Amino acid sequence: PDTSDEVEKVIENGSARYSLPESIRSLDWLKTNGHCVDNIEAGPSTIPAAGRGAFATRHINKGSVISVSPLLLFHREHFKMKVPDGRQTQQLATNYCFGHPRSTLLFFPYAPLVSLINHDSKLPNAEIRWFKKNGEDNSDM
Repeated sequence: PDTSDEVEKVIENGSARYSLPESIRSLDWLKTNGHCVDNIEAGPSTIPAAGRGAFATRHINKGSVISVSPLLLFHREHFKMKVPDGRQTQQLATNYCFGHPRSTLLFFPYAPLVSLINHDSKLPNAEIRWFKKNGEDNSDM
């Protein structure tokens, strides 16, 4: 804040709300643009030694959206690292990114629980779908 009046706003509303005044949306805005993300929860995997996974909290119809997520875009080079013996390897975070092997770019979804969504590679029951913002032409997706 640059003025004492602005300091009062920070004290009254909090620093996050002051820094991001558009972060709280109206119910109408949420009905038009929001997505419910409470249809999955984290839990221990049913596969031994597989860690955690995302599990449905209710029935999800075939073809339905499981979750939505904003994406962070990274250059693949950002995930390279050297191990003590001098070899070059990738950071574990690449396991949670999407990208084509011949592309230099990786997409990292960062919504709650999205990184825990797994499926059987031989009999998949989920897919990744890319889409543009509401109202944009999706014919090339």
